[in-house]
Amino acid sequence: MGNGLVVTMGKIAFKGFTWSADQAGNIYYARRRLNEDFLAALHSEFLENGARILRRAGEENPATFLKVLAQLVPRELQVEHPGTIISKLSEEQLVAMIAAIDVQMQDALAIANGENAKVINAQAEPAAKESIAPAPGTPYRKAHPRSSPRELEYAREYARKRRAALKAQKAAAAAPEPPAETTSESQD
Repeated sequence: MGNGLVVTMGKIAFKGFTWSADQAGNIYYARRRLNEDFLAALHSEFLENGARILRRAGEENPATFLKVLAQLVPRELQVEHPGTIISKLSEEQLVAMIAAIDVQMQDALAIANGENAKVINAQAEPAAKESIAPAPGTPYRKAHPRSSPRELEYAREYARKRRAALKAQKAAAAAPEPPAETTSESQD
């Protein structure tokens, strides 16, 4: 009495076990999983050896190879030409469109060849910055800050202290060192 696969009333189970292929025992789920696993294995095999197998099949049995290719192509391929705006125009409108395009092409060719080129003598001026300055005496504040006013004030104070400390360090480094004092004992 070995454990074997049992299919009853749409449920798949193993003899001797109480669980089935999935929690609900749904045979359709099991089939779908089996199909997915099979196609995944087939795809990986094709990626590894597909080109070699196709070449060999075409050499050994070209009739079967072509039959498989023919089965991959749909039997009825319907190509429909959707109604475009050009098909809805009258002949006079088409002639007018062609004439307008011809004029545009002639103008573009003339400009490309240097004919009818427009020369503009102008000098570019720098554009004025359009920024709104805060009122004098008011601290800078973003339009929609993500920090609270208390956090912004703390950050400003910290930045001010940091700038002062860096300025003091630069001043100390730039200041000349006083000359070392010499003792008169070594001269005696």
